[in-house]
Amino acid sequence: MLDPITQFGSLIFSFSVTIYDKLLIAIPLIVCITYITCAIALTLSQIASMGVASLAGGIVVGDALFINHPRLDSS
Repeated sequence: MLDPITQFGSLIFSFSVTIYDKLLIAIPLIVCITYITCAIALTLSQIASMGVASLAGGIVVGDALFINHPRLDSS
């Protein structure tokens, strides 16, 4: 028969392992999902800002070429 200290120790150990097992699965999963979500959001915002910048740059350069082109000059 087991003494009370061994029974108490095994009870704490088995109880704490189930909690730590859940935390060891849940915490990295939450961190990983958060990281992936932030990476996707930042990538999409970067793509959108690059698209807007290239569109605006193309409009500005196109207007400058159109205005300064010698054959397109109205005078």
